Amino acid sequence: LTFGNVAWIGQRCQKQPSTNTATLALVNTMSGFVRPRPGICMFTRYRRPLRWSSRRSAISASVSRLRTRDIRSEASGEDGIMSATRERYSDVGFSGLPPAKLSHGPAMVEPVSYNGVSSMNPTLIDLFAGCGGLTEGFRSQGFEPVFAVEWDPAAATTYAQNFGNHVFCADIGEVRKSDVPYADVVVGGPPCQGFSQLGTRDPHDPRNTLWLEYARIVGHVRPQVFVLENVPRFLKSGQFEMLVDWTQPGGPLEDYELDCGVLNAADYEVPQRRKRAIVIGSRIGAPKLPEPTRGKEADRPWIGLRDAIGDIPFQPGPSQLPDRHLDDGTPGPFKAHELHLSRNPRPLSLQRYDAVPPGGGRFDLPDELLPACWANKPTGTTDVMGRLEWGRPALTIRTEFFKPEKGRYLHPEWDPEEPERRVNRPITHWEAARIQTFPDDFVWCGTKIQIAKQIGNAVPVRLAAALASHIRSSLLEEPCLTSS
Repeated sequence: LTFGNVAWIGQRCQKQPSTNTATLALVNTMSGFVRPRPGICMFTRYRRPLRWSSRRSAISASVSRLRTRDIRSEASGEDGIMSATRERYSDVGFSGLPPAKLSHGPAMVEPVSYNGVSSMNPTLIDLFAGCGGLTEGFRSQGFEPVFAVEWDPAAATTYAQNFGNHVFCADIGEVRKSDVPYADVVVGGPPCQGFSQLGTRDPHDPRNTLWLEYARIVGHVRPQVFVLENVPRFLKSGQFEMLVDWTQPGGPLEDYELDCGVLNAADYEVPQRRKRAIVIGSRIGAPKLPEPTRGKEADRPWIGLRDAIGDIPFQPGPSQLPDRHLDDGTPGPFKAHELHLSRNPRPLSLQRYDAVPPGGGRFDLPDELLPACWANKPTGTTDVMGRLEWGRPALTIRTEFFKPEKGRYLHPEWDPEEPERRVNRPITHWEAARIQTFPDDFVWCGTKIQIAKQIGNAVPVRLAAALASHIRSSLLEEPCLTSS
């Protein structure tokens, strides 16, 4: 994807007005910024605003004054601001950012060149990698990870501790073509809060344009296959419509065929009902989503929580992580059993926990235990203060699974006849990682809160493994793999 594709995108925009917003976001991204509101420039960062820099302000300010129709007309000709930008930053590619000093996290996760890697196994790049749920699933099926990008230093450190020193810890908009090696498969889950039911659902949310950076790297690497993961609403967005357009003749990704759908992780050996949008693109054959191995379609029951966490002791350990740090000060690495952390709830909270049976929630609380906010809201939020069930999968594990007031996170052990046998606590970090199907030999870095975010934001490992196995067997196991 280069500046030369802007003209094509502009022409498509004239034919499909519904893509105007996404196209404007694309052009803004190519000129170095995404502007959510006047006075703030995000530079494709989704976690914190960044003030104008003297290095980029001239080109960004010029483009920001153009209307959408002006941008389209400038993009379709050889003169104008986009042509000048293309000439000035021709080495940068899609994002339009000049070479910049990278703000890396821990020294151990500085980028490492893997160009020219030779391996008998198919190679993998993970973008928006987080702690590496997708990578772990693909690695379990014989893929060799060679490069990853993750903005958050704690998550990047967890990734590096498990997969090696090839994670680029910086804003993905700062990744240059020279940083990225070839790989057979590119995977990634761009931040989904802008699309999520629990997020703002704002079509102008700057996080919604980060998938463009994913597309930029796919366009440069030209892998055999790419996999994009997001929330189900992504498939109904203008951004997805643009992605489909790009695979049409004359588009930046015209070599790729797509297949997409919403997969329930519980259908793929995961003890969790977690629905995710999956898009598979292939330039070596027509892609298809993997067939379920559990659930109604497979005529096999889902995996329940007893099989997932039944062997973990009911009594958790200390409330704090061990006092262990890496040389750069990052807490960790910690083994899985060290994440079996206790909490110190108030007596009132313990009474509430005790009143909720398996499958129940806040509506099972007696009036004297109801907080005012729930007493005054007789409908909705049915899962808060909910208790899990041994024989069924969990609901979606989110980043605050350690707070029962945030969802159905109470431990499933509850005896109606013997109250002393009830486990009145939320699931621990170890149990949440198990529900996300991380193996026990996976190590973790960061504070308790940081590790919880890594667990909740990850793609379930077994869902990733199902995708990896299907892609390898149906698409990649051809006579040979080449980087052509």
